[in-house]
Amino acid sequence: MASMTALTAALLATLLAVLPASLLTAMNVLSEPLYALLTLLAARALNGPAPGARAWWLASLWVGLALLCRSVGMAALAALVLVWCMRRGWRVAPWALAPALGSALLWSGGQQLAGFASYTPGLPALPALAGIVGENLTALAAAGPALFELAPGGFAIASVALAALLALPVWVQRLRACCFDAWYVLLYLALMLVWPHPAHAGRFLLPVLPLVLAYAALALHTRDRVGTVLPALVPAMLLLVAVPGACSIVHTVLHPPAPALAAAVRSPSWYMVAPAQAAQTAEVWQRLVPVMRAVSDLPADACVATTLPEQVLFYGRRRVVDWARISRAPAAVNAIANRCHYVLMVALTLYPAQPGIGPMYPFHALADRLQPLWIERSRRLDLGSPLLAMLARVGQPP
Repeated sequence: MASMTALTAALLATLLAVLPASLLTAMNVLSEPLYALLTLLAARALNGPAPGARAWWLASLWVGLALLCRSVGMAALAALVLVWCMRRGWRVAPWALAPALGSALLWSGGQQLAGFASYTPGLPALPALAGIVGENLTALAAAGPALFELAPGGFAIASVALAALLALPVWVQRLRACCFDAWYVLLYLALMLVWPHPAHAGRFLLPVLPLVLAYAALALHTRDRVGTVLPALVPAMLLLVAVPGACSIVHTVLHPPAPALAAAVRSPSWYMVAPAQAAQTAEVWQRLVPVMRAVSDLPADACVATTLPEQVLFYGRRRVVDWARISRAPAAVNAIANRCHYVLMVALTLYPAQPGIGPMYPFHALADRLQPLWIERSRRLDLGSPLLAMLARVGQPP
């Protein structure tokens, strides 16, 4: 397999750094960048014709950490086990899979013991699988160009399609050579096809994008002097697509349309919807942050049920239960309320929408048990205005 020149590698690194998708991801608290780094380190450890014991142990360690970072790391674990078997890794490192498998067992056991929700219930049933796969294929195809340009035009779509076509034969070649990275990409994309969250297709593509771009660049490599320069044309072409959007984002952050919008333009939503709607959303979130920070004043062993688990964990640092992972049946809602004695409800609609979960969920189901601790209304001085958020303790059933 050809190696990549320093010029091509530098251009690919620059491209990944300035992608509009990378800049928008950096505006959020997301695990994709760390997860991508860990899986790339695992791929780097095994990127050779005959990995030794040290390479297998390192790859297993990185995969184990990736699995702790994101549940989709199961694809990396499956690829590692598969390649370890196909390349007879047991001959040089019979116990090398211990870190990765141990991480999977500890994480699964920890989830069960702590009562954390699993993503598995969200997977589609077999009758719905074909529809989900078709929907995800459409979403992934649209998300690819959107990683490089906020509103992809013809040149962006054609450039990304060309890069994907160039990557395909190299990917197949590495699959046949039993390379970990190629089998990981295959299993990861297969999992994304059945994952019932097409609205997040762009975010899901980001972790494997470095590998796909590397395949596209290596497709142009030949052994002569010209062939060592040609691969650099792939990231150079895509930089022409990505740089204008990146410059627009950076300019907006450094020079917001108005001083009052300085915080709003640092939110990814500003670049996904109309500016007026984005400004309104930013104002709502600014008012929700103090409510979520108030969670940190609850007892250290408090449990908070909410539709915003990541945000509550970040600001409140208390154990959470995600209502989106719980049945909407009244018995299930009350069962959670009986063991998780605090709820944070917000007047927001989840994206993507979740059937049965609307604004202020589950206020109506628990209304006669709620003891408000913090109330935020849409108009602060109007006690009759609609609720924006409520942090409450859940009392005993009447």
